[in-house]
Amino acid sequence: MKILCPTDFSNTSINAIDFAVKLSENVGDGEIEILHCLEVRNRSDVFKKIDGIMADRATEDLHDLVNSTKRSDPDVTLKTTLFKASPKTFIPEYALKHDFDLIVLGSSGLNAVKDMTIGSLTETLARKATCPVLCIPPMVRFDKLESLVIGLSQDCIEKTSLLDAMGGFFDLLGQKPLLNFAIVDSAQATHLPNAFVNSPVLKKYEWNQANIKLEGDVSSSLNNFAGEISADAVVLMHKQRSFWDRIFHRSVMKEELFHLEYPLLIFPWFES
Repeated sequence: MKILCPTDFSNTSINAIDFAVKLSENVGDGEIEILHCLEVRNRSDVFKKIDGIMADRATEDLHDLVNSTKRSDPDVTLKTTLFKASPKTFIPEYALKHDFDLIVLGSSGLNAVKDMTIGSLTETLARKATCPVLCIPPMVRFDKLESLVIGLSQDCIEKTSLLDAMGGFFDLLGQKPLLNFAIVDSAQATHLPNAFVNSPVLKKYEWNQANIKLEGDVSSSLNNFAGEISADAVVLMHKQRSFWDRIFHRSVMKEELFHLEYPLLIFPWFES
């Protein structure tokens, strides 16, 4: 499994790298690339010198990060990459070009002011990436993904192809987690359709379905349910939308990033 770990050298991102290392060891055949992007500045001579200093410092930080990781996990396969580019545009393209199976990064949750102005790198990657994205909250340590809460919308349960994406990813992990499908609906109980229940992929897993009472917002409801059943992570399908759709659509994924309490695994969903 090829894992990409973007880092800004914060404690949160370093914790996410540690999570990725443990996940890779659990898989048994993993390769991790740690990527740092330097924002491109104005091209005046003064800023060129500043960029050079920042690049040298980032190179040293990457070297130190690899050494500290190797001390605790000497068998891990690590590669480091440094690019002068905007991470929001560069990382999704880089992950696609180099066929990464997973992006792992840390998140402190979205900040309302940040979301309105420059946005969140975590949210941007989750929205743009073509491979699954695993977001790790601060201070959350690695645990095997043995029990998952999978938040479903009505659109999701009508697309059995989404199960194929999840099944292929779990095959890479070499795990068969317990799948707890959660449908948050304040009005009435919703049942999974026969096509979904009888999917060949789903037959390989133990699974449950729960209709969850809406408590405040969808994100809080999913987090509460995950706590009740001692789940290891929350899983969401993120529908790729146009720019105008994103303006008017209330994103459960964005809510979940804001209230991040458990590792959040996001699968991209491209409409055919």
